[in-house]
Amino acid sequence: MNVFIASGDIKPELADKITASGAELVTLGSNPNLPPHESKHSDMQVFDLGNGTLAVRRGIDAAAEKRLSTLGFRLVFEGEATPGKYPECVSLNALLCGNYLIHKTSATADSINAFAAAKHIVKVNVNQGYTRCSACYIPPLDLIVTGDPGIRKAAAKHSFNCYFVEKSDCDRIVLKGYDSGFIGGTIGWCGDLNALFVNGCLSAAIPELSELLRQGGIKVTESDGPLTDIGGIVCVTI
Repeated sequence: MNVFIASGDIKPELADKITASGAELVTLGSNPNLPPHESKHSDMQVFDLGNGTLAVRRGIDAAAEKRLSTLGFRLVFEGEATPGKYPECVSLNALLCGNYLIHKTSATADSINAFAAAKHIVKVNVNQGYTRCSACYIPPLDLIVTGDPGIRKAAAKHSFNCYFVEKSDCDRIVLKGYDSGFIGGTIGWCGDLNALFVNGCLSAAIPELSELLRQGGIKVTESDGPLTDIGGIVCVTI
């Protein structure tokens, strides 16, 4: 079973397409322990530790917590029970790329560090604490999509393919409360469906990336309107 976890602000059209795929969709309400405009973001609140275990941010809304538990997930709570400031608030915002974990390693949550150690995953430090929001990994193409120069540098160092989203394109990504958003915050990868789900119209916003994915055999499931950063979409197969 595929379970998608996303902000309650996900575009209704994309939410309908997710459920039409046969997946479960769990939407997140506001978490009082996160900055207001990031308080519903899944990449700030959830990290897949594998084997049906999720690291979740303390303060995750009760309805989502109950739904995840009902679906069979074991929840490991991370973070303070009070409002967190950067970089503490990004402790779950790490990007897993195969056998590499990219993140601001000084901020990484204990449960993620333990997961990485148990799986012999190589940790790669970057300055961008909002790593998962700034990037997405697409395993079949061994491809990291990002608009962050530091993440691009790390990708090249470890021989990943990289599609770099130019600043002019990043500037058009909508993020409520900010001048612009991050590309990783608009998308989510589902390996079981071999599909990238996009909160907005990727083919209109970044046609070169859309075509690259199409040529690589990746299905792109998108919605209308501008790319909108909702903290990404976490997809877990259980």
